[in-house]
Amino acid sequence: MPETLERDRGRIEPPGQLDRAGGIAGRDGDLPDALIDEPLGGQLGHLPRAHEQHGFFAQIGEDLLGQLDRREADEGRGSEPEAIHGCHEHAAAARGGRPLRSPDPALEPEYSDSYSFSLDFDRPTTHSIYGFTLSGFYTRLQNTFILEEAGTDDQGNLQLEKSNGAGSRVYGLTLEARANWDNRLEFDAGFTLQRSLYDDPVTWSADAPGTTDYLRTPNRYGYYTLMLFNDRPLRLYLTGVYTGPMPVAHFGGAPGIDEDRLETSHDFLETNLKGSYDIDLGKGKGGLQIFGGVQNVFNAYQTDFDTGPNRDSNYVYGPARPRTFFMGLKWKSK
Repeated sequence: MPETLERDRGRIEPPGQLDRAGGIAGRDGDLPDALIDEPLGGQLGHLPRAHEQHGFFAQIGEDLLGQLDRREADEGRGSEPEAIHGCHEHAAAARGGRPLRSPDPALEPEYSDSYSFSLDFDRPTTHSIYGFTLSGFYTRLQNTFILEEAGTDDQGNLQLEKSNGAGSRVYGLTLEARANWDNRLEFDAGFTLQRSLYDDPVTWSADAPGTTDYLRTPNRYGYYTLMLFNDRPLRLYLTGVYTGPMPVAHFGGAPGIDEDRLETSHDFLETNLKGSYDIDLGKGKGGLQIFGGVQNVFNAYQTDFDTGPNRDSNYVYGPARPRTFFMGLKWKSK
């Protein structure tokens, strides 16, 4: 799956979603090893014999994110949802101050229970191979770390308090399909349906209602890749990334935007086309590759940017660039 898009336009892989090994992606990156207990878990799997073309794997895990010590909490480290955290950081800057973070004295550890399964099927023939993978994931978070506004100080700096929410959950299904014909045509695609919800609404702005949805996290997303003439000097690539609608925080200040509000973006299908041709320069001389193409062929791009000196510069989502043409020449050594 594609990683977080540029300029925080929208997260393709949400915080807390299971990675392929069944863990929680990105949850413990900022915590010292001493604060993280050894995970508890179990695995159940089926490893097929060589002539079989299917497999099944399941995993259950439990993790504990240790409570932050005072120094780390004062520095603002931890695993509060990144989208919520980014909203507060930007809100402070937009209001002419800077965010000051402090921990709730009653801050407790965050726990997670993770469950995942994967079912694989592949069938080879004389000239082709095709298959699919169906996987599911469920993560339950308890005492979820959240960051909420707690007023301002005498200098106008925004006060943020890290505390525990009631909990949250991330769950869904992913279906991936793949096929290859004589190494001349290769296809790969995937689609995910998921929900990412807090048990109780989380406040992202003091002037707007809270939300139970993870911000900048779509409930559906996918991708596809089509490659032609994989074993020939001429190669053609057609790729795409689909991002479904998602809630995006929009802070007031721009013309027509008088107050903070939560917007829902429309969906995007970014299609990219690339072609390349390899030229052999002879034995021991390497080769040249001529390439070119179009990124975002159908110009699927945000159209409601803010304007003016008080605009919300963080109100940016969707594909990272509009329709873009490119070409180049690359030397390839043997």
